[in-house]
Parts: sequence; C-alpha cells; structure tokens
Amino acid sequence: MATTYFGGAEEVQLGDRVSISIWFRSREGRVVYVPGISTPNREFEYNGMQWAGIRLEDGRLVATPILGKTRTLKKKVHLIARDSSPCQLITPDSKEFEERGEGPAL
Repeated sequence: MATTYFGGAEEVQLGDRVSISIWFRSREGRVVYVPGISTPNREFEYNGMQWAGIRLEDGRLVATPILGKTRTLKKKVHLIARDSSPCQLITPDSKEFEERGEGPAL
C-alpha cells in the first residue's frame, strides 16, 4: 500500500517539493525518504513504526510519522509540486540523526 498525503488523494514520491508546519511556521523542503519506495534505513523504519524524511531548504532533516493503517502523512505536510531533479536522498547506510545529533521524528 502506498503512502499518501493527508486525505489520501496524492501518493508521496521521492523528490516531491512540500511544505511542512513546524512550530507554527511553514517551511519548505524535498521528500528524501519514503518507506516502501526507498531502500530500508533503520532510522526511518524501526519496530513497526515508519517515518518519511523531508530535507528542508536549510539542509536540516525532518522525519514525520506515517499514520497507521491509512498510510498517510499528518495534515501539516502539503504537496507543492512534483520534482524529478536530483536531491540528497537517504541511503541504507545514512545515519543522519546519529551523526548530526538531531532528535527523531516530529
């Protein structure tokens, strides 16, 4: 089953340009990890829980949970546009949160 944006109409794809609300501010970024599309990475798929990765324009990484059986993102994530240009995707060996000391998902 595919991961979709809130409402279930659009599938989440690698490279999508999105906006996400963080602490009452809208920020833009690119989707760099989607469970089921990306090669598995333990920082984003662990113990039955899954997160989508969004790299913000300033380079920071945000992991947002995929909601249970519906496999949707929270409604604070909005698709802006599809983008197939290259971006810095998460690889199986990436240790983004461990190396940068950032916290896990919002």
